[in-house]
Amino acid sequence: MKKKTIDQVADLVHDASAKTLERLTCPRCGGSIDLQYVPSSRPRRKWVGSIFTMCKQCMWRVISDGVSAEPPWVRELGCKVQTGKKLKPSRVASTIQHSRNS
Repeated sequence: MKKKTIDQVADLVHDASAKTLERLTCPRCGGSIDLQYVPSSRPRRKWVGSIFTMCKQCMWRVISDGVSAEPPWVRELGCKVQTGKKLKPSRVASTIQHSRNS
């Protein structure tokens, strides 16, 4: 996956609404994305937390430290979210299916 695409997804989750976030899937494989917002343990800092964004199927992740405001989706969905589960069949599964039909 291109870094630009990963960065676009990571940027989107900073300001996304709960509705937008729930529909978000991995741009590479179509799998669900796991998100976690972790508030800062030091409330007097300029930043309020971090966001962890990851696709378990593709195994990419982005950690955004220094988030300046709590994302809008946190109040409605909570700190841990798994987005849409629109999964595309893997190449391995397609190969196995094809070999069984032959």
